[in-house]
Amino acid sequence: MVRPTTVCLFLASVAFVTAFPGYQDLIPHGKDVPHPCWPLTQKWLGVGHQNPSGTGARNLFGMDFKASLTAAQQPGGSVDDLWKKLCPMDSDGDGKTNGKELGDPDCVWKMGAKPAVEKGITHPGVCEPLDSSTCKAKNQWNVCGTP
Repeated sequence: MVRPTTVCLFLASVAFVTAFPGYQDLIPHGKDVPHPCWPLTQKWLGVGHQNPSGTGARNLFGMDFKASLTAAQQPGGSVDDLWKKLCPMDSDGDGKTNGKELGDPDCVWKMGAKPAVEKGITHPGVCEPLDSSTCKAKNQWNVCGTP
């Protein structure tokens, strides 16, 4: 007999593999992460990538996301396990947890729910402030590129 959770996990795994824009729904504010260089006018749609459009090399958050996604896809895992693992991490090493940067400082957000914090969202894969010596060492690519 196939358990409903097994079917759901399988379907979620298929969605993970075939719908990369769907990854945005797996983190709070996934579609609304501001570009650190142009926060008022640009969004970073590929939060786990060095390229704001979501292609190419992963940033530090993307690497943690991939590892957490793999763990969530294991037997007994769930989509909520992904965020539970990612939330308390500080992927970019700027001293703020991924949860704090994405509006869920208490790590209680569930997929589809409104995050606790709506303002002050920052990028969990780009160390800020960009001009600090710590962040210059962590951001090993041209974060600002061109707008």
